[in-house]
Amino acid sequence: MHGFVLHNGSFQTFDYPNSLGTNANGLNDNSAVVGDYVPSNLHNQGFLLSGTKFTSLSYPGSTITVASGTNNHGTIVGIWTDSAGNQWGFVLIK
Repeated sequence: MHGFVLHNGSFQTFDYPNSLGTNANGLNDNSAVVGDYVPSNLHNQGFLLSGTKFTSLSYPGSTITVASGTNNHGTIVGIWTDSAGNQWGFVLIK
């Protein structure tokens, strides 16, 4: 799996560094991308890609974190999974 952005008719692919797979799930007007990646422990973690800088996102106490959207103010929404397998929503206000 590789993340991608379609810009001006051209695909730009990217991968979270040292990951086994990358999913791009959301993009804002500032070209910030959010999504999730698969690290070596196989428990998806969220990410924010701003410019060329990746930031990992992991909801405290979660086994899985997926960032699914971001707005132009930098607020990120997504889901996280607890150790019992229950899923919850989150809002991260920057």
